[in-house]
Amino acid sequence: SGFSPSPAKLHAGETVRFTNRDRVPHQVFSNPHPDHNANAELKTPKIQPGQSAAVTATQKGSNVYHDEADPGHTGVIIVE
Repeated sequence: SGFSPSPAKLHAGETVRFTNRDRVPHQVFSNPHPDHNANAELKTPKIQPGQSAAVTATQKGSNVYHDEADPGHTGVIIVE
């Protein structure tokens, strides 16, 4: 999937942190690619290697996201 853990389970209002452990920058966006309109809050700035970005999850349900540079790398956040 490219993301771990996936799925990640959260309660509404909790924060999820994305940490880039790769050697290249990554950026998280909600599906579908390239529209990114399933969940407007689920996006990060470009995350450089060794850096992190956080998103507060409020939209309940199953939220699918992907890496903008490689849309095949996907993950799921389940917000209860």
